[in-house]
Amino acid sequence: MKQFLSLSLCLACLLAALGSLPATARGDEPPAPDLATVIEEDPRFRLLAMGLRSSNLLSVVRGADGVTFFAPTNRAILDLPDGRFRRMQLNFNTPVFRKILRYQMVPGRIDPAAEVGERLRTREGQSLPFARSADGDLLVGEAALVGPPVETANGRVYPVESFLFPPDFRPTDLLPPHGPGPGPYSR
Repeated sequence: MKQFLSLSLCLACLLAALGSLPATARGDEPPAPDLATVIEEDPRFRLLAMGLRSSNLLSVVRGADGVTFFAPTNRAILDLPDGRFRRMQLNFNTPVFRKILRYQMVPGRIDPAAEVGERLRTREGQSLPFARSADGDLLVGEAALVGPPVETANGRVYPVESFLFPPDFRPTDLLPPHGPGPGPYSR
């Protein structure tokens, strides 16, 4: 009986010790970061993260659950024509930018390769087509995917080579109501 109690006590101590170890020491995988954390920490999305922080929209991305986010890389943002990035910086906290952001998100963990030829509804409520280019690249809208997806706790992030704009977007949507006069909106 004493041996049984000693063995039970040793087993209980061992189980308690294992329970206090960090997940990686027990062989468990650490939890995956969320969408917002991936965007904030991945250097490819530095400009996107800046825009999301300045517009208080990181919480929207962090709170999204079960979405695929087509995230424009720094290069995609810098390649915007006509000073559009500068105008976007000045408008990050507007309904227009929020609409653009929601257009980049699709409910569900999407695999575009399986969706070629389909049009999926974005969180903005508009459709986003998936296709293959003549070179075989996967395209979402007009943007090529430029890397494998990053799995997150609340979705999937695909880096894309150009910014996705809703079909009804007009560059003038980013201009102030009085037009492009002198000042920060001019080139």
